[in-house]
Amino acid sequence: MKAAIAIHRDSVCPRLDRALRLVLVEICDCEELCRETIDISGWPAHGRAERLARLGIDVVVCGGVRAFDEAGFDSSPIRLISGVAGPVETVIGAVCVGTIEHNQDYWDRHAE
Repeated sequence: MKAAIAIHRDSVCPRLDRALRLVLVEICDCEELCRETIDISGWPAHGRAERLARLGIDVVVCGGVRAFDEAGFDSSPIRLISGVAGPVETVIGAVCVGTIEHNQDYWDRHAE
């Protein structure tokens, strides 16, 4: 599985359309295989779901999405998990073990 997490500094970006970077994480058997940060600041506002699908992304994690962007994901094979807040490392851990959920705040799990 390949996941993309919209980031701002060291946390999940509150809105996908405002994200300037994505962390791409490849996961197999609950283990992180590789990680890469990409700059998406030059990507146009429309067509993000298509671009992510071309990168082989299976899951996108972000704080929120506009209705326009969400519609793009509805017609793509990518699973969108929105409403997520917290530190990137904690969120990546939840993605790896399969416990990532919509509308979850992972800040309180950061200390665990």
